[in-house]
Parts: sequence; C-alpha cells; structure tokens
Amino acid sequence: MSKKSSCAVMFSSGSQTSTASANRLCRYAVPTPRPYARSRFSPLSPKRATHPYARSRFSPLSPKRATEPPWVVDNRGQPPGVLDAVRMAASDNARVFIDRRTARTRGLPMKELLSTQYTRVFFDCYVPASTPVTQTLLVQAALFCAPEALAASHHSAAQLWGGIVPRTSDVHLAVTTDVRTKRRGIRTHRYDVSPRVMQRSGVPTTTPEQTFVDLGAYLELVDLVVLGDSLIRKQRTTIDRLSAAASVASGRGSVTVRRAATWVRGSVDSPNETRLRLLLVLAGLPEPAVNTAIRGADGEIQRKLDLAYERARVAIEYDGRHHIDRQEQWQRDLLRREELEGQGWRFVVITADDLYSHPNRVLTRVTAAMRTQGMRVPRLSTAWCTYFHQPSASSVA
Repeated sequence: MSKKSSCAVMFSSGSQTSTASANRLCRYAVPTPRPYARSRFSPLSPKRATHPYARSRFSPLSPKRATEPPWVVDNRGQPPGVLDAVRMAASDNARVFIDRRTARTRGLPMKELLSTQYTRVFFDCYVPASTPVTQTLLVQAALFCAPEALAASHHSAAQLWGGIVPRTSDVHLAVTTDVRTKRRGIRTHRYDVSPRVMQRSGVPTTTPEQTFVDLGAYLELVDLVVLGDSLIRKQRTTIDRLSAAASVASGRGSVTVRRAATWVRGSVDSPNETRLRLLLVLAGLPEPAVNTAIRGADGEIQRKLDLAYERARVAIEYDGRHHIDRQEQWQRDLLRREELEGQGWRFVVITADDLYSHPNRVLTRVTAAMRTQGMRVPRLSTAWCTYFHQPSASSVA
C-alpha cells in the first residue's frame, strides 16, 4: 500500500480533514524501510550498479587500468579491484599505503587518518606514522598514486641505484601513455618506447644505462660524468655498457651523453674528485690518472693519489671533510705525503672552497706545479667557465 492510500484510510469516515490535508500530512508518514535503499553501496544505487568497488581506480572495470601492476599485491586474496591496502615489496619490509577510499572501506575514521597516527606522503596517500619515509618508500608511494606509471626513472632511478645527482623534490616516473597524475611532488616522463626496467629494492626502476641516457637531457656535462663515475663506483654498471648505451642514444641530450661517456672513469672515490678532474680537462690540461698507486721498494702500496701526472711526479689531491672526521687517517696521509715529497713529488691540495669558489686559482696552482716539475703547460681553454663558478672582480681583488 502506498503512502497516499494509507493516509486516505486514516482520514476517511467521520473525519473533518480534507483529502488535500491528508496528502500534505503524508509527507511526514514513516515509509516502509527498505534495507540499503539509500546506501551508496546498494545494488539499487545508480552509482554502484555492480559491486561496491566498481568505481575504484584499481578496478578491472576502470578504463584507466585494465590489469594490476605487477608489483601490487592483494593482501586479502580478493580480486585486484577489491584492495584493502596496497603492499609494496621493499628491501626491509612491506609498506602499506592508504588513501581515503581505502580508509572508508576499512571503516577507518577520517579524523584518525588525518591525525598524527598517519603520515601523508602525497595527496591522498598515507602511511602509518611509525613507517620511516625513505627514498624507496617515496617511489613506492608515487607508483601507488600513479598506477599508469611503469617504473622509477631519471633522478629517482639514479638515487635508487646509488648514483649521485643534484637533489630534486619530485619523484620521477616513466609512463608510456598520455594519462598522467597531477599530484604535487610526482613528475612523469613519457616514453614513446617502453624503457628498459629492472627491479631495485623491490621497485621497478629503469636500468643504470637507461637512467644515464635519460638524464642527458636534464643534467649538465659535469653532473652527468659525476653520475657515471658514481654508478661505476657502486658497481651498478661498467664503462663499456655506459658507452654502448650512449652510442645508440638519440634525441635531446644525446650529444651530452656521448661526450660524458668518454670521460667516465672507474675507482673515483668522490664526486668532487670527478669535478676536479673535469676542471683540468676542460681547461685544456692533460687528463691526470685516477687513483694512482705509489709502491715502495718492497712492492707494497704506500699511497693512492687522487689525481696524478706520474711521470712528472705531480699529485693533485682533493682534501674533503672526511679527512677531518677521521683524525688518525688524516695524520697518516700527512706523513705519507711528506715521504713522497722527499722523493721528488709535488703536491697540490684542493679543498671544496677552492673548487666551488675559486676554480681559477686551482688552475693557477696546478699549472705552477706542472712548470716546476718540468711539464709543458698548454694554452688554457675557457670551456671550463661554462660549468664552474667564476668569481667576480671584487672577490678576486
């Protein structure tokens, strides 16, 4: 029986109330309850025509994602569209990411999700407050927020491989479609052809060679060589593999990549040693040998020199902060330096302030030592000025 008919019976015989009044009062009548009739999860709701998770961005019915990414794990054994949380495989333990839809599904109050019990990694992406926010976790969270992405790329991939690149606040991801996330802190790079990808700490990452080539369009020559040296130092790749990848590179930055690959060297201990070597090379001086081992009469290694012209016995050392932090090692280095000076070696010691603030003075000191040791000094080039700071006239004075 409808509401109108029930109200008409109530106000029938003997009542002074008109039919119009009865119709007005029908609005306040309690309707017959229908379970889940107004629920957004009801099968009767136009928004939820199939199942409660039909509109999930991880649903197989979603046009953005027909299948789940291979690194997404369903933690309840349910279909990929029914995710309670997404667990990413990390090097130490699993990381759980929660968004607002997942919180509602689990019955987690929004007030609790926005409290200090959870840390927001990106917009609508949270982790328990006890979870350490590492570089690996940032990349995993970015992949959670951008399911269309294939892998970490560019700066983020370089950092995962242990390479040294300029710091960036964004997480860089590789995509092959025009569907890109607009979340702050996530930057996507579109590839016409799928890049070469490997697993690194449980995260899909572009290979070291692919990363080196990709960053040729974003890094300057010196920073790109620093990246190559650091990848060799970490044994992530080899000089031959970097050179082979650079030789077939095309597009923006390919010229820089090929040029940088020719100057990548092994056994470089620090990025500033690479920068010091490139300062000398770009100025037109002969390239010094890297990590030259000086042996005694018994054949044992007395010392390794950062950069050296061994025939002329000119040693160029970068003295970084680590020497001061390790007082005993620093004192041993000083004693060995005095021993080599007694054997005719000439040392030029460069600090970070010399390299970054006064590179012109570094060149003056090195060329003076070369002339003292009888080396021929060529006419210096100004190519180094493009990549190194030039002090103003006031600071020089």
